[in-house]
Parts: sequence; C-alpha cells; structure tokens
Amino acid sequence: MGITHLISHLSPYATETILGCSTANCTSHKTPGPITVIIDGPALAYHIYHRLLTYKAPTLNALEAQPSYGELGKSAVLYLDELSRHKIIIENIFFDGFLPPTKRIIRLSRLESSLKQLVKFNSTHSNGLSTQEDDHDLFVPTVSMLFDSSRPTPSGLRGLPASPFLVPAVIDALVASRYAGIFDIAPGEADAFCASAVRTSGGTVLTSDSDLLVYNLGQQGRVAFFSRLELHDLDVNGCHILKSGILTPIEIAKRLDLPDLTRLAFELQLDTSVTLHAAVQRAKKPHKGVQEAFDFVAFSADYKEDIVPFISSWTAFTSLKGDQVPFNLDPRVSELILQSRSPASKLHMYLPFLIDDPPRVSAWEASSDLRWLAYSLLLKDSHGTRSICEFGRKGFRIMPRSASVLEHSQCRIDAKRFKDLVDAVRERLPNVTSFAFWRIFAMILVMSWYKTSERNLPLHDTITKTLFRTSSGKTSWEAIQLSAQYQGVIYSIRMMKQILGCLAASKTAKGKTHIVQLLGVLEDLPPLSALLPSNAEFGRDSQYLLDAHSAVGIIKEFTYWKGSLDELAEVGEVSSINSQVVTQTGDEEVGVVKKRKKSRTRKKRSEKEASVANSVEKKNNLYSILAQT
Repeated sequence: MGITHLISHLSPYATETILGCSTANCTSHKTPGPITVIIDGPALAYHIYHRLLTYKAPTLNALEAQPSYGELGKSAVLYLDELSRHKIIIENIFFDGFLPPTKRIIRLSRLESSLKQLVKFNSTHSNGLSTQEDDHDLFVPTVSMLFDSSRPTPSGLRGLPASPFLVPAVIDALVASRYAGIFDIAPGEADAFCASAVRTSGGTVLTSDSDLLVYNLGQQGRVAFFSRLELHDLDVNGCHILKSGILTPIEIAKRLDLPDLTRLAFELQLDTSVTLHAAVQRAKKPHKGVQEAFDFVAFSADYKEDIVPFISSWTAFTSLKGDQVPFNLDPRVSELILQSRSPASKLHMYLPFLIDDPPRVSAWEASSDLRWLAYSLLLKDSHGTRSICEFGRKGFRIMPRSASVLEHSQCRIDAKRFKDLVDAVRERLPNVTSFAFWRIFAMILVMSWYKTSERNLPLHDTITKTLFRTSSGKTSWEAIQLSAQYQGVIYSIRMMKQILGCLAASKTAKGKTHIVQLLGVLEDLPPLSALLPSNAEFGRDSQYLLDAHSAVGIIKEFTYWKGSLDELAEVGEVSSINSQVVTQTGDEEVGVVKKRKKSRTRKKRSEKEASVANSVEKKNNLYSILAQT
C-alpha cells in the first residue's frame, strides 16, 4: 500500500520512453514496439478521481466538488480509450477482491485518517456549506485533464476523504464498456495479481502504488506510474505521443548492488527521512538485532505472497456456480464471499467511509437491517455459528460492531417481507423509471429508520433537497447526514443484490425460491452513476424527472403507515435484526445529538398494543412494519 519516498528516490533510474503514438504506422520516432500493460484497477480509479478534482471550480465547496460517479466511470473508459488510441495493449485490469488479515491494521488506520479529516472539516464548517446555484454547468471531463498531473488541487477542495464508492462506480463503467472482458476482481490484492501477470508474461504494470517496485516482476517486468504519463503533441506528421519514465526493478537493484529492492524498501519504511545512499548502505548490512530481522521477514512476506491459495479459494466458490459466475462483484462483496467459504467463525466487513455528520450516529445505521439480512442469507448454509463484524464510525472513533446471523426460518420471513415491501411501493409507482423508483424506495427506508428508532425526522425541505438534488443557498449538516444515509441504503441494496446473485447462481440454490424471488425484485436496480448523480446530471437527464409532490406523498404514506399489531402477531414473532447487534464499545451519538436523544421520551402504548407487544421484539424491524401495507 505504498512505501514513502520510494518513487522519488528511484525516479533518477527511470528510462524515458515513448509508449505509443496515435498516428497509424508512424516511423517518425523510436518506440520499443507495442507496449503491453497490466493495470492496477484501484490505482486507476483514484488517479481519475484526483485528476478530475483538480479541474473543479475553486468556488465550489469540497463536497459538491467531488467528481460524480458518472464522471468517474466515463473518465475511466476515456482514459483506457486514449491508451488504446496510442497502440498500447491493455492485457488485464485487476481490482482487489480480497485483502489478507495482515492488512487489517492498515485498513483501520486509513479509516481513522478519513475520520480525522471529516471531523476537522466538520469543525471548520460547523454552520454548513455554502453551495452554488442549481443551474451550474455540467462538468465534461477531457483527455487532457486525465493526463495532466502538474495541475494542483485547489486548497479548498482537499478537505474531505474521497467518495466512498468510486471504485465500484468505475467497475460499473467497465462492465458496460468494451473492456468488460479484460478486467477481473482478483481473489486477492490487485497489486499481487498485477505482479504475477507481468512476471509470467512480461509487460509493464501501470499503477500509482510504489509497492509494485518491491514485488518480483521477473527479468522483463517494468513499472510505470499514472502520474508520470504525459501526452505530447508533435509537429512531425501531426503525431500525438504518450511518454513516461519506466522503472525496471531488477535493473535498478543491479545498479545499486542489491539482490532486489525489498530490503531497500524496508529501510525506507523504518526511516522515512533517510537518503537513498544511506538506505542502500543499510540494506547491504546485517540487521541490527533479532527483532529487526523478524520485522523484515514479516515485511517481505507481503511481497512474496503466493496467489495460488486465493485462486484455489475462488475456484472452490465458483465451481458451485457453473458458467454463471458474476465477475462484476464489488471488491467488498467479493471479499465477503471468499470469507464465507473459509473456516473462519467471524467475517469482517470494512464499511466504505461515508461523509456524514460526525456528532450524529453513523449514517450506515439507517441501512443496517438490509446488510444483516444480506449477511445472513450469505451465511445460512455455513457450518457452525457464524457472525459478522462491521468496522465503521461510532462517534469520533472507528469501532467494530458484531452480529450473529439470523436463523434460516427468519431469513425466509425477512426476505419475503422485504420483497413484499418492494412490490407494495412499486404498485404505488407503476409508471416511473427504475431510477425514480429506487430513489424513492431508498428514501422510504431512511425515513422508516427515523421512525422505528424514534428519532426526529429531517425537515421536509431537507428531504426534498436530497431526493431532487437541489442545493442552492446553504447545505446544512442535517442535509449531509440524510444524503449519507440515503447513499448507505442504496449501497446496502446493491450489496444484497450481488450476494443474492451469487447464491442464485449456485447449484445449491435449487428450491430456494425466497432467494430467487428476492433477486427478481432487485433486477432493475440501476448502477451507482444513475442512483447517485451530481446536481447538474440530475437536472439535465429526463430519466430523473419526478413529481416532487407525489414522490414525497408516497414516502410519507409508507413512513407514517400505522399497521395493526394484531396483524403482525398473526405473522408470528416479529424479528428484530437490530436487537441482535452487540456493540463492543463507544458512544452511539455525541454532543448535541446525544443531549437531544436524552430529552426524548417514548410514547405510551395503548392497552391493546401492550397485550401483543410481549410476543414481539421491542424494536420492530422496518420490514415487519412496512411490508404489511
């Protein structure tokens, strides 16, 4: 995941190379012949994100300046098209599909870093964010933007973590492009698979990660970095060339009189202020002690990772599904599936970092029921007791949260309730597009969470602004929180669809009608770029046209529906996924929100409700309530 200063120290050893020319059959400049590249997928996604961010108007606030998922997807395809136009052969694009337990500390550290960044931003903008007028121009990415790494990001746009779903958004775009056949969600770390591909067949890894210089890339393996690729217009024949400094790790190691670059990278990690010369000298000497020697063994193990166990694990899973393997899984869903086929008793889920309001409860809470149901459906065939541990924000800390899976019978009940709820809302919205339907449905779930958890509902104006992407004037932190909750619901539904897709394709899914039926109602779930558009995209695309009055009316209809507890009792004991959650530590809410919660009192139940309440959980699952409509 990167060695500080390794790239800058080794840059003088790079060979400036013309990777390709856009002119057909050009002989005007010397090129090494067709260049074959293996692309680090996550690095591509983040490179695109940061390039687009630098071209956003500095008058925007950091939140509205973030590139939309539509912009990210289109730009990723545009970038690959430009490589192809310069006669560069794209062999593979790998995305992470599983990160080993040794990366857990790093993952938690990154979540903590994102949280600190958000808390600082929240403190600096405690009164909300000033926003642009609704009719600002649609942002149109260009090739020159994507290859210009010299342009700095305006200081006012650097205050927030990157968008939470940028990698899945790029994957969505690749699935729908001509590159669908050459990208893979690897059953391991993307960089390890990139290194293995180059070591086996030769070529150049295109990445932003200095770790690729430490892997064994074989005799011909080379590395190029996204930030070093440059487009040049030449007068000769009107040529457009693509240049970059190329690093060949094995040649650099020979020039430094080292067997490889592993020990050098280790020394640079131990002391980030050391010069290259000093680090090389240290790399040639024995370790200072036993502990350092052990640390080096652990460090170097990450770069000698054998991908065969991961491939075997993936094969063991995909063998259950014949030729219907859904290769376009999101990385975190892929990771869950691979974990579910392992003997581990507890699975880990690192939730993407949502940009919400830190003093309030995590925005992910509004969609926890969806995820626990999805987890339980995935693990219901696992042997032994299984549980899920989610890592996410809790107050001002990143904390674990564990829950046991539901019983088989309860999975079927909750799956049916969710399906019935989708069908009920769809019956009330017979003539809207799938984009409009799922936006309204997601907001219904968010509002229902507010009701069932006995929290003050957001203001009407906040709901409409979130649903209809209007943001002129000022954006409050209440609106930011609601938007994050809505995003969390959308992504949790997406997770459920992908998990159900894997289960339905499995040979063992025969006869499990609740899985197939539930998947059926999710089939028309649009990609992230459609469900989470920018304000400008929403305002200019007819597929998003909604009658605001009718939409909000339907949301209220389902949110405030008062069902009969007698009817619920007839169904049987109501499940409460929330009640099974065991929170290990930390405050759920802090500051002003916590004070508000303390001052809130529960409404007294009527005698009729109390007589039935003994047979149900204290907190009714939102599916149990709403699916009765």
